[in-house]
Amino acid sequence: DLLTGAEAPAGVADQFNARVLLFDITAGVTRQPPADFVLGQTGFALKDTVPTDVVLAGPHGLDYDPVREWLFVADGSTGNRVLIFDLSAGVSNGMAAATVLGQADFASMLTATSAAGMSNPLDTAYDAINDDLLDADAANNRVLVFDLASTPANGQAAAFAYGQPDLDTGTQYIGAERSILTLGWPGGLAIHPVSGLLAIAQEDDDRVLLLLPFII
Repeated sequence: DLLTGAEAPAGVADQFNARVLLFDITAGVTRQPPADFVLGQTGFALKDTVPTDVVLAGPHGLDYDPVREWLFVADGSTGNRVLIFDLSAGVSNGMAAATVLGQADFASMLTATSAAGMSNPLDTAYDAINDDLLDADAANNRVLVFDLASTPANGQAAAFAYGQPDLDTGTQYIGAERSILTLGWPGGLAIHPVSGLLAIAQEDDDRVLLLLPFII
C-alpha cells in the first residue's frame, strides 16, 4: 500500500520486507529517492518478523490522522493486528508503536473472530468526520469500526462491523447469499474526506461497495 497526501507522510507498506518506509517529499520527488525512515525494523538492512511493538510481521495497508499525527498500519496475514504509531513528537528508525488493535498485547499474533480480534487485516482507513478507524478484516469478511474519540487502549474492542450481523461472526457468503450487506474478502478501503463516502474493495465478490459510514 502507498500513503500519500498533503498532510500525510509519504509511506510505503513493504510487506515482504516486514517494514514501512517513510519518505520526505516536502521538497519534491526525485527519481528513486532513498527512504528517510523505516518502521517495523530497527534498520534498513534488517528483517525480523517476530512481532513486537517495534517489529512488523507483514504490513499491508496504511492511513493517517493528520491532526493527531497518528499512522495506522494493518499488519496483515501473520500479525493479525493494526498498529498505531504516534508521530507527533517526530519519527525515528524502528520507533515503537503506541497502540495495538486486534491483539491483547504486542507479542501476540492470534487469529480471532470477535470484537477485539482480527484475521488477516489488509487495509485501514481513518474517518476524520466521525473520528473512527476502519479495518478491512479480510479473512473474517468484514470491516471493523473502532471509535477513536478517546485514546485507544491495547486490544480495544470494535464498536461495529460492516458485512456481518454481529461482532462474533465471520461468515463468507456465497452465491445467492451475497447482498449489499455482505462482504467477501474486503482488501481495500477509502473514505472521501468531505462526504464521508466509504469505498470497500472486495476481492472475492469482484466489486467495490460505496456507502455512507454508520455513525457510532
